[in-house]
Amino acid sequence: MNKENVMKAEGIIVPLLTPVNEDESINNDALERLINYVIEGGVNAIFVMGSSGEFARFDTDFRFQTIRAAVEIVNGRVPVYAGVSDCGTKRVLRHVENAEKAKADAVVVTLPYYFPIRNDDEAYQHFSLVAANTAIPVVLYNIPGTCGAAISLSVLDRLQEYKNIVGIKDSSGNKDYLGELLSRYHNSDFGVIAGAEELSYEALTQGAVGLVPSLANPFPKLFSKLFRSAKQKDFQMMQKLCEKIDEINRLNQFCNAWMAPNVWRKKALEMMGICPGNMTKPYVPVDKGAINKIQEFIDWYQSEPGLEK
Repeated sequence: MNKENVMKAEGIIVPLLTPVNEDESINNDALERLINYVIEGGVNAIFVMGSSGEFARFDTDFRFQTIRAAVEIVNGRVPVYAGVSDCGTKRVLRHVENAEKAKADAVVVTLPYYFPIRNDDEAYQHFSLVAANTAIPVVLYNIPGTCGAAISLSVLDRLQEYKNIVGIKDSSGNKDYLGELLSRYHNSDFGVIAGAEELSYEALTQGAVGLVPSLANPFPKLFSKLFRSAKQKDFQMMQKLCEKIDEINRLNQFCNAWMAPNVWRKKALEMMGICPGNMTKPYVPVDKGAINKIQEFIDWYQSEPGLEK
């Protein structure tokens, strides 16, 4: 897939949750059900081994096997983006090689984590080595909350020399940073994709080519409807849907834990019979109050007439 084609995979790129068994091995049957469910819900691409996929808690072989399984299940219906992030460049290049073997359509990479990369020359070296060592498209992933640093705008400008670096997923939640990205790049071949769901409206009305919403795992039609509404410039419908997204996402606060959104979204999928709610450890399970609210949102989603494809 070349640069032009990967950016045509605009729209809703779902950062797939990773269905696992109680022993944290991959549940291939559930993976197939989940992938089919989100594709039938209208998403435009699958992103495997991102933050929603708990990637940092899995070893190299698990990550490779999961990406390969996802590519086989998708079978060309939509592009598959493979997360290759790790705490050092050499480790990332190993994941890139595996993603190529698995026939992923693109790779997605953050700054290295644990040792935060706050020097622009280090950041440039990391991403340029990734780009130079693969022929498939590379999407940068800005998520300072887990990497301890943001990808600076000056580094992005320097990286424009690499034609296979095709865009950036911004999950910073920083409205000013996202606005600057959109101002600089919305008329270029470098695509800006928003990962912070609370900024969905701002992103889509200011030129983002798509969204990467974890909430699209249990509720894919909600986001495919949002993206269609953006294309149609139906701002009233967009506002209505974004208000619903914000309402649902209050469940993220059911406990004070970074993994809380993944936990309740997996629970929602379990309640819908799509995949088990098993998580990698440690995690805090959902309480009865959260389960009741999850059921309310499932009932709304399954009965809402405006969400059909």
